[in-house]
Amino acid sequence: MGIPELATSIDTTPTVLAEFDVGRILDGADGGNRALTRVNQLGVTTDWEAIRNWLKDTAVSPETKRSYRKEIERLLLWCSCVAQKPLSDLARADYEAYAQFLANPTPREAWCGPTVARHLPRKRMMAMSGKIKYTPEQRRALDLQLVADDRDPLPNPLWRPFVSGLTEAGIRRALLILRGLNDYLVRAGFLDGNPLAIAPLGAQGSMGQRSEGHALQHGDPRRRALTPEEWDALRQACEQMSRETIEQRADYERASFVLEALYALGARIGELASHTMGSIVQWSDGSWRWLVTGKGGKDAWVPVNARLLGALSRYRTHLGLSPLPTPKDTTPFFLNLAGTRPVTARHIYSIIKDLCAAAATLMEPTSPASAEKLRRASPHWIRHTFVTHLVDRTDDLDVVRRLARHDDLKTTQTYRDKSDDVLLQAIDTIG
Repeated sequence: MGIPELATSIDTTPTVLAEFDVGRILDGADGGNRALTRVNQLGVTTDWEAIRNWLKDTAVSPETKRSYRKEIERLLLWCSCVAQKPLSDLARADYEAYAQFLANPTPREAWCGPTVARHLPRKRMMAMSGKIKYTPEQRRALDLQLVADDRDPLPNPLWRPFVSGLTEAGIRRALLILRGLNDYLVRAGFLDGNPLAIAPLGAQGSMGQRSEGHALQHGDPRRRALTPEEWDALRQACEQMSRETIEQRADYERASFVLEALYALGARIGELASHTMGSIVQWSDGSWRWLVTGKGGKDAWVPVNARLLGALSRYRTHLGLSPLPTPKDTTPFFLNLAGTRPVTARHIYSIIKDLCAAAATLMEPTSPASAEKLRRASPHWIRHTFVTHLVDRTDDLDVVRRLARHDDLKTTQTYRDKSDDVLLQAIDTIG
C-alpha cells in the first residue's frame, strides 16, 4: 500500500491515516481542477488512486517515499479537517493558506505533539483506552476496533502530524514536494493545472517572495557546515557519553559509528538506513569501499578511510560480529540497543540531534554563536561539513565532486565560493 489511508471518523481532529473512506472530501470527483477535456493517462477516478500512482512512479528510495508520504498525509489531513475540500479542488489561495498553516498548525493540541509510534498493538491500546478522553463517537469506534478478531495494530491516539510548526526550509521543502505531485497529475491528464507552478516558492509559506534569511540558508552550503572547532566539539560530546551500563555502552558505540559514518562517507541518513554492512566491500587491491545506491537511485562507490574502518570494526565487535563484513553480510548499518532490528532514519536523526545539543552545551561558555549553530544543525549538515572540509583541503574540485556524488561540478563549486570573505576583506581596507 502506498500511504496509509484516512480514518473515517476524524472530524476536525487529525489522526493517523488509516482505513480510507473514499468520500466526497478526498474523492475529488467534483474538483474544480479536474482535467475534463484531456485523456486521463492514469485510468483512475479518485485523488487517492492518483496519489498512489505518483508515489509508485516517483518515490524511488525508501527515504524519499517516507518524505513524500509524510507531506501528502499532512496535506490530506488539512484538506479534510480544515479546508473541507479535496486535492482536486485546491487553488493557489488554498496552498498559500496551507503554507501559513505549516508555520503554525492550530489548534496546537490537535496538530502538534511529541514523536510517538504511529500505531500500537491492540493489547497496549486496551490498557490505554481508559486513560484517554474520547468523544462518544470516538469511543464507539475504538471499542469496535478493540474487539475486532485480528491482530492489526491500531492508530495511536497520541500521535500528531507535527512536533511543531515548520521552519522556512521545511515549508519550502513541503511545497516543492506538493508542486511535484501536482505537476505529475497535470502531465498525466488528471488535473487541469498546477496551482504551485505560477510562481517560485519562498520562505514563510509565501509564494513568489524569498526572504534574505532564506537566501542565506539555501544560497551558501558552507553556512550549514561545521567549523573544525564545532566538529571537534561534536566528536567530544560523543566521547563524553556515559558507558557505565550495558545499555549506555551500546548507545555510545552506536552513536560513535553513526557520527563517523555520516562524516567519512558524506552520507545521507536515508542511505545508511537502507543499506547493510555488506555494502562495504574489500577490493582486490586491499582497499575498502562503500557501494551505495544514492539519490535518484544512482549507484556509486565511496572509498572508506582507516578511521571509519576502525569505527566499523569496533561497532561490529561490540555486536559480537566479526571485525569486518563480507559481501553477503545482511546486518543493517545501525541496530537498536538490543541488537535485534535496524533503526530508522528518524532514529538516526534523533541520535545526531542529541549529540548536537550536547556539543552546543560544551561550546556555550566560549562561543555562544557556535552553540546556537549546533542547536540548529541536522544530520545533513554533517554532509555539508564533509564536502566543505574536502574543498578546504584539496585543490581538485572534480575529486571532491566524485566523493560527494554531485552530478554537476557547479554544485561542488558552491562549497568553494568565498565571495563573502572577499567582501569582508575589502570593506576592512577603508576606514
